[in-house]
Amino acid sequence: RAMLDASMQLFDGVTQIYNWGSDDFGTYTQGDTATKTFTVDNAGDADLDVSEVDMPTGFSLDTSLPLDIAAGNSANLTVSMDTSTAASYDGDMYIDSNDPDNDPFQVELTGTVNPPQPVISVLDGSTTIPNDPYGMGGDPVDFGTTSIDTAVDTTFTIANSGSSSISLTSGSLSLPSGFSLVGTFPSSVPADGSADFTVQMESSSACTPAGELSFYDSDPGGDFYQFAVTGTVVAPQIALYDSEYYSEIDNGGSDT
Repeated sequence: RAMLDASMQLFDGVTQIYNWGSDDFGTYTQGDTATKTFTVDNAGDADLDVSEVDMPTGFSLDTSLPLDIAAGNSANLTVSMDTSTAASYDGDMYIDSNDPDNDPFQVELTGTVNPPQPVISVLDGSTTIPNDPYGMGGDPVDFGTTSIDTAVDTTFTIANSGSSSISLTSGSLSLPSGFSLVGTFPSSVPADGSADFTVQMESSSACTPAGELSFYDSDPGGDFYQFAVTGTVVAPQIALYDSEYYSEIDNGGSDT
């Protein structure tokens, strides 16, 4: 080696990565392809032999070894990040070579894999009902106030913004006490389509029913949808009037 201490140089595109440096794969969605091609330059005056590359957890090498790189030439190292599950990765890649000054050549690799965005949403009319998977019960759908023996029905729409049909798990619809399903619950929601179901607030007695409505589905961004519902059933109010004086007679009162 005539002038340079190191024969090996590593690049991500036009950005040089120095020994003990780092490189970020960025952020991907689960199921995406996350591949990066590094360029290994031989800046020395003798052949560079890249004999082994040790990869950290979450990353894999797609290039066959060894690499024999003549002086002044370059070769590619292709690395993939695992996107099969949502995760954050951070670990060191070690490149073994015959470079006496940079053996091994160490690079910290980082990257993030996020879960896919949900494609299922539930609407009350034109209003989207936020998913409440942890059952916090905030901002419940209110069926309103009704009298005994006057049930109230509300039709909900399950919308699918995805490009594939979403299955709704049979028998998974759960309703709180005081509410019941009218008709049937759909088995699936077509791609870029919707399906309706109707829930009735029962009214056999005065009460204030409340709780969580939930169901399971095959949404890749979350297989469970839940939101709170509530309502009020009141007993009829009886009022007695004296027609002669046009006055209301209070309960327990008298009239002459």
